[in-house]
Amino acid sequence: MVQLTSYASRQPASFIRGEVFDQKVTKSAKMLELAHLDNWDVRLRLIESDARSATDAFEVIRTNPFDGGVDRLGISGERYVEFQNETVFGLFDHFDVEWEAAGSFKNGALVYGQAKSDRKIVIDPNGANDVIEPNVVISTGHGGIGALRIGRTGMRLDCFNQFNMMMRGLTHSVTIKHTKSGPERMKALVRAWKENDAYYEAMEQEANALFQKKATDAQFFGIVEQIMGERPELNTKGAQTKFDNSLEMYAEAWNGQPNAKAHGTAWGVFNALVERNQWGRNIQNTANGMDNFALAGMGFDIPTNTFRQRAFDLAKSL
Repeated sequence: MVQLTSYASRQPASFIRGEVFDQKVTKSAKMLELAHLDNWDVRLRLIESDARSATDAFEVIRTNPFDGGVDRLGISGERYVEFQNETVFGLFDHFDVEWEAAGSFKNGALVYGQAKSDRKIVIDPNGANDVIEPNVVISTGHGGIGALRIGRTGMRLDCFNQFNMMMRGLTHSVTIKHTKSGPERMKALVRAWKENDAYYEAMEQEANALFQKKATDAQFFGIVEQIMGERPELNTKGAQTKFDNSLEMYAEAWNGQPNAKAHGTAWGVFNALVERNQWGRNIQNTANGMDNFALAGMGFDIPTNTFRQRAFDLAKSL
């Protein structure tokens, strides 16, 4: 079970237990209420100690949304500035978006939200009609480290894969540190975000270009070979078995129903690689195992994002 303090989503998530809602939510206050993210009153409390120190240390605490108790979320230094969930999520009230999900991970130390715009990206509109919903995601850390991050992603509806790529020099995320200058940077971010739709336009153009490129089975598995390398000569610790199982998962992603509309194209190559990477990964049997799986899918894991970018570049190279 994922160690979530709270979670709410429009659609049931296979990896998360939480509230499911069906009404249209456009205001951040309502989303925070549904996900039990409101009125946390995240604050710093001086750590008293008889040890001499040149700087003060603080514990980051919040009011638990369920029992009213006080929870420690982390330890911070004196330069750390806390951002309330209401302030962070309120940035989206400036955009024309509809909330899809919000929640907290790592026992409240990380808060996440996702919303979609009314814009659609359609690949091959007169044929495959493969639809991608542009999403904006937001996360902030309450553990004394980390930062506020807002990013753009695409959600492919046929397989519920999220991906974010660098395209034509356009960035897909902005990071704001928990410092005194944070609030001013938030204001500038809102102004820039409302005026810039170039990222999604580039995504649509690139995806349609990939769809026009034909890709054979040999080309797909040639890319898989670049990713996986050669099959181990010995089955030491099950190395050959693991290799064969991974290769089979790539084949299933390439030939499976979620990829049917895009199969035989470079766009299908990219989607199959992303699907295998996300849904075929091993989930660690630890307290944070499901947290890590969910965070990777949402775009907050650097190795996963690096893989997605490589998959995109390899598909473009065909």
